[in-house]
Amino acid sequence: MATDPLQKRIDEVTDGNFGVMAALMSTRQTLGDKRLTEFLDKVPERGEQLWLRFRAFQKESKDKGAKIEMTFGHFVASVLMPNGFSDLLG
Repeated sequence: MATDPLQKRIDEVTDGNFGVMAALMSTRQTLGDKRLTEFLDKVPERGEQLWLRFRAFQKESKDKGAKIEMTFGHFVASVLMPNGFSDLLG
């Protein structure tokens, strides 16, 4: 059976945190391996520290007047495109 290097990386980044595991698996499902790998390359945090960074992102978004609850997907997008859609036009 072939090993899945991205799954191994997810397991390492998860560091036993179920919330991070679920969020990363959902990200993989919705955005694909390439985007998830890009995200993991940009975030040094693991486990609880990554979850705390996500929760800080949620709070900051709310404090800035976000009209919706920011999801982990929004957090991933903020890491991959810190300048918003202008990053895509680049």
